[in-house]
Amino acid sequence: MLEWKDMGIKAVELLLPYCSKYNDSISDYTFTSLLCWGEGMQIKYALYDGAVLLKYKYYDGLEYALMPLGYKDLGKIVTALQKYFELNNAELRFALLSRRVAEEIENIFPNRFNLKPIEEQFDYIYTTRNFIEAQGSCNRTNRAKINRILRRYKVEYKKYTREYKNDILKFHRNWAQKRVSSYKYSFFANAEMLGLEKIMDYYDLIPTRGGVLLLDGHFAGFGFGDRLNEKMCTLHNVKTTHDVNGSLFLFIRYFLANEYPDAEYMNFEDDMGLEGLRIAKKRLNFWGKIEKYGS
Repeated sequence: MLEWKDMGIKAVELLLPYCSKYNDSISDYTFTSLLCWGEGMQIKYALYDGAVLLKYKYYDGLEYALMPLGYKDLGKIVTALQKYFELNNAELRFALLSRRVAEEIENIFPNRFNLKPIEEQFDYIYTTRNFIEAQGSCNRTNRAKINRILRRYKVEYKKYTREYKNDILKFHRNWAQKRVSSYKYSFFANAEMLGLEKIMDYYDLIPTRGGVLLLDGHFAGFGFGDRLNEKMCTLHNVKTTHDVNGSLFLFIRYFLANEYPDAEYMNFEDDMGLEGLRIAKKRLNFWGKIEKYGS
């Protein structure tokens, strides 16, 4: 019988070792990401056969099993998940699987789960040089925006400290009010708001880094990040002002230069199928995408 638990303070000590050993390039399995979406998306974890099992409830109201961490016998784990879902009169569905894990499940259980690429969950990958150097014709527009900001404003980047917590929450509320245009957008915005509070409450206990952007002394953006592996970092929860064109690119440039200057690549997560987010991430000149699979 699987015993599911919430992503709370006890999860820090239990799950951090698993998340730290997971050095794939998918953004969803850093502890910061699991903590951020834990309450809003009802992420639960269970310890079974030496592995961490994860599940969440998506905006469509359905429950999905996520990729297990630290497993040795994937067939045994999938069988245990099947029993759990059957006892709850639900179909076992998967989400956020790497290609490797999806292929392994397909080999063990051929044609059982209809696993396929879910494009709205693909992670966007960028070279850090794209932001720090902003070279090439593809960045001509971004360079012009940055130069305009630098001429007009006094730009400051500050590492996150607790004194910025209320500014971040207020900024996120204002940002969401201007952007929320559908149930799906509202679902993710509300879930993220809950998660930001958790990240900041546990900031000293988890391996995340945060920063804020100030323009002429006024709060203009924030974000948090993690190290994914030796070559790649990830950036979560980035929000910048609507009023200054180019502020997103500028924040990312300062964040990478200050927090992860040795990383070659940055994972900027997926676009969640939200058109505005997809357009914004494409405009940043992405290098490639990492596929994720689900049912």
